[in-house]
Amino acid sequence: MARASSIMLAGLVAIATIGAASPAQALELGSGYDVSYPQCGATLPTDGAFEIVGINGGLVFSENTCLDEQLTWAGGTSAQLYINTGNLGPTSSFWPTGQNSPRVCSAETPDSTGCAFNYGYNAAKDSYQRVQAAYTRLGLTKSPAQTTWWLDVETSNSWRGSLWVESTPALTGTDSTSRNTASVSGAVHYLQSVAKITKLGIYSTPYQWGQITGSSKAFSDLVSWHALGQTDSASALAACTGFSGFTGAPIVMTQYIDADLSLDVNIRCNPAVKVITDLRYTGRTTMRAGSYGYLIANLKTESGATMANRQVTFKFAGRSYVATTNELGTASVKVKMPTTKQKYSLSVSFFSNYYLNSDVAKSTLTIY
Repeated sequence: MARASSIMLAGLVAIATIGAASPAQALELGSGYDVSYPQCGATLPTDGAFEIVGINGGLVFSENTCLDEQLTWAGGTSAQLYINTGNLGPTSSFWPTGQNSPRVCSAETPDSTGCAFNYGYNAAKDSYQRVQAAYTRLGLTKSPAQTTWWLDVETSNSWRGSLWVESTPALTGTDSTSRNTASVSGAVHYLQSVAKITKLGIYSTPYQWGQITGSSKAFSDLVSWHALGQTDSASALAACTGFSGFTGAPIVMTQYIDADLSLDVNIRCNPAVKVITDLRYTGRTTMRAGSYGYLIANLKTESGATMANRQVTFKFAGRSYVATTNELGTASVKVKMPTTKQKYSLSVSFFSNYYLNSDVAKSTLTIY
């Protein structure tokens, strides 16, 4: 059972019957609600511009028992979705000891970042399969991968670190935050690479993100949904501060608890933001025929955050090469140069995720 928290996605909302908002409580234009298991059995408002439904029952590998009803209320395939994340550690009954894909989690070293990565991966897979099953029960034919998904990263879940006594063995500092970050990375990897979700963001606050991940910028292409707690729409609008998102990407939505409704309200921020501004070839402009060289690209956000763990595609001399950026935002591939001496076109591309614009950089490479 999730612990109480001063800011917790849908978890602070009273389980009560809630009617549609009166004119005096009318939502800001373009605003919507998020709900989950605490609202099971409640009569929910119908005046939202959009709705977000929580898949889990407050923790990873748990069930929102009224998922079907809430998806129906939210318009079926129109509903955005969020899932819980966490990293309980080797004491979890779901710990992937001995699972060696997509990362190695050996029985000899079960408390590793590889194990944490697999734990997050498995939790996201479990959540995605729950939604697939709900879609099937409701007769929804579209794929759930086509809607917007959010990762709920907050301190009310179980993580490694001094704040979470239930997570053992005890870890602090980068020993804990590196494993927590790995768990989030595993969830992102499943949702993007396996489920093929392209609209993905992260829900948290700067404080909670710092406590859990050490303020990691490894997810700087995932936009931020920023929680504010009990306040009002004016404060939520004021928090739409562009590039101050905790991930390094923009804040695209803010959330506040409406005291009159006892319900989470969400306000969309301006999404018209170009994030990728430095995607370029940085290798040599001439190479000897038949020699080996590197194709190199750098990815950064407009705010200067590096784009780690992102896939880029190089096209050179009639072939395509796929590479993943490192923690510095650099991707490179080693290739053999053509034997025909001439100029060849070279391009490198990164394709958008959510509010990030697609970007393609072009150059030429002379073979002599």
